[in-house]
Amino acid sequence: MHILLVDDDAGSLLGMKIALELLGHTCDTYTEPLKAMRDCIDLGNNHNYDAVVTDLRMPDIDGLKFAGVIQLLLPELKVIIVSGFMSEDIAQEVRLRGFHTLLHKPVSVNELAAALRRPQGV
Repeated sequence: MHILLVDDDAGSLLGMKIALELLGHTCDTYTEPLKAMRDCIDLGNNHNYDAVVTDLRMPDIDGLKFAGVIQLLLPELKVIIVSGFMSEDIAQEVRLRGFHTLLHKPVSVNELAAALRRPQGV
């Protein structure tokens, strides 16, 4: 899979990238969600992304808003939200917006791999 990873925490981003690449995936990483969004708007899905994994809490734009824009631009992508801050309200918002999965940080390689393998809507 070709995965777009977005997290303002460079350490978390690098950890996810290394883990996913060891599993055979290709990853493009961004620490700035607005730059990732601009690139997706400019290029559409010429990157051939299969999934996006984004942090929930980031400066400039939160992960739910970012994922919502990406979902409008590229509705075929799996959208996985990761967060160190969980609540039932957040989980409900993720479900209502139709995002693929919500994972709690720190995310294990197995959790992330399982979420990527899971079909849309499950």
